[in-house]
Order: sequence, then C-alpha cells, then structure tokens
Amino acid sequence: ALREELLGDVSRQDSFGTLHQTAKERLRESLRRQAKVVWDATGLRRDFRRQVIDLARDYNGLTTILFFHTTLGQARQGNNARNRQIPPEILARQAEFFEYPEMTEADRVHIVGHDFKTLWRHGFHHLDELPPSA
Repeated sequence: ALREELLGDVSRQDSFGTLHQTAKERLRESLRRQAKVVWDATGLRRDFRRQVIDLARDYNGLTTILFFHTTLGQARQGNNARNRQIPPEILARQAEFFEYPEMTEADRVHIVGHDFKTLWRHGFHHLDELPPSA
C-alpha cells in the first residue's frame, strides 16, 4: 500500500530507502501511541528483522514473528497463483538469502505450516502468560 501511496504503483521496486524510512516513521508514530502494529514484510534476513524489532523494543513494544514455513516448490506454486507474480529469479534469490527466525529473536516466534497449522512456537502466547513485570 505504501508503494501505491508514494510511488503510484504497488509493483514498483525502486525507492526502497524512501519507502523504508517512511514505513519506520509510521511505525514510530504508532508505537508512541501504543497501538498494535503489524509490520507486513518478507523479513528474509535477521538483520532486516532486527531493525524493526529493536525499534519496537525502544518503545517497550512486545514483538512477535509469524513465520509461514513453505518449501521453495510450495512458494513457486503459490507465486504462480498470484495476480502480481514475483519473477522466478527473484524468488530463487530470496530463498538463497533466507534466514530462519531464532527463538530469541522476538518475544514470541510462531511458525505455521503451509496448511496454517502450528508447527512450533516460543514465548508467551496468551495474556495470562505475560511476565509479571509486563
């Protein structure tokens, strides 16, 4: 949506710096208001995820990584069914650089399979599981 808003075309892949800075500033604004936020991004690498997680923690936000585990074959199949497909070479490159989330990377890590069933989770997952200091 931000690509559409700022660049006039959701499929444009240029101007990453401008898009990223605008998204981070909007995240800061939401965190200042203590709003619940979903950062919807591919998040292939830990260092990219770390920037967003660290920012949320700067505002005392609790963080969750929701990871959809699929094989490259399943990703290709899903991509073929999309209206806006990712070029096959980009999808292959994304697979090369992907780093699985670590259990300590966020307050919660939740991994679901291709069928949306929980495969693994770490951290508290219900309000009654919050640490006493929260």
